[in-house]
This record gives sequence, structure tokens and C-alpha cells, in this order.
Amino acid sequence: MNSQQPQGSGRTLGQRIHIRRVELNLSQLELAAMAGISPSNLCKIERGQHGPALATLMKLAPALQIDIAELLREESRIA
Repeated sequence: MNSQQPQGSGRTLGQRIHIRRVELNLSQLELAAMAGISPSNLCKIERGQHGPALATLMKLAPALQIDIAELLREESRIA
């Protein structure tokens, strides 16, 4: 059985945030500062240990230069 998933398929919200952050060449510290959230909160979101509140997503989306709807979509254009 092949464990690799097609790009964008089945990725968690945290994984999509991580991928987009890396695409933009941002560190967790930089993205957290841009979004006005704590770096530890961002780390937990990216690892899937913490589900972000809507208010947090509304801060992250512009910092990631992506529409919040695109970020939430399971089959996202994000790698």
C-alpha cells in the first residue's frame, strides 16, 4: 500500500499552514509575529495539537497571503 498522498489531498489544516509558511520562506517566529499570535500557539496548530479559533485563522490567512476559505478547503491549492 502506498503511504504517499497526492498533493493537497487529505492534509490537515496545520499541515496546510506549515506548507504555506515554508513556501513563503517564513519561520514560525516570523509568521507568529506577523499574525499577532504566540509562536507556541502556531507550533501547536501546525502539529495538529491545537485547533485554531476562527479569530486566529483570520489573523493567519492574511499573513500567509491566502484567503481564509482557501486555507480551510480540504482540497487546497497549497502543495
